Amino acid sequence: MNKLLLTTALVAMLPATAALAGSPGVPATPTTNHFTFLIGVAAEFGDNKPDVGVTGKVLVGPFSNVVAGGGVTYLFGSQQIGLDLSAGLNLNGATVLGGYDFTTQQPQVSAGYAPVFTTLTCPPDYQLQGTTCYPPSSDRRLKRGIVHIATLSDGIKLYSFRYAWSDEVYVGVMAQDLLDDPRYAHAVSVGEDGFYRVDYDQLDLVMVTLEQWNEHGLDAVVLGERPATLWVDQAA
Repeated sequence: MNKLLLTTALVAMLPATAALAGSPGVPATPTTNHFTFLIGVAAEFGDNKPDVGVTGKVLVGPFSNVVAGGGVTYLFGSQQIGLDLSAGLNLNGATVLGGYDFTTQQPQVSAGYAPVFTTLTCPPDYQLQGTTCYPPSSDRRLKRGIVHIATLSDGIKLYSFRYAWSDEVYVGVMAQDLLDDPRYAHAVSVGEDGFYRVDYDQLDLVMVTLEQWNEHGLDAVVLGERPATLWVDQAA
């Protein structure tokens, strides 16, 4: 008997395990922000010995490690403030530039640190979790901790749940429920990954966090003038 129960439990777990193994996540795309700044040292070369100072510059790039821009330099020897245009190379933040100071009318060499800023981006409507993008799936197979918290007067059931890849608790619908009801099956589609999506706009509903639900209740979920009341309300 115990073996039978264990076998049944393992079989029941298979869909969820398979969903996790076939996770629909795609790597986020790193996008380089092509503006940065440099803080470093500079040297200018004239007829006499080099004049050394500190410099700060605003740079555009890197484009294939090439950066260009301009900034301000304070020279210790002449006690002058120079304005320059410079260009050079940025290798993981370490930057070397050559340029021309229009105030002192001298060539300038500078070096310093110019951080490279990157932003992780996802395809439209995907959610970023760490470095992976996940689709806004409403498929029961991609959710865990599912609790039925309410049923609307038109029969749509609302659940609290977590996605398999997230600890955030949401309130929304289950695609499989909608497929079983001819009135709402049109709002369900199948993604390229084989998991169900729900177009909440076709239901005049919106998925919210549990925090939003607890604060605003039905008003957080229902859009516009859609008539809806809670038929069954169960505490999560």
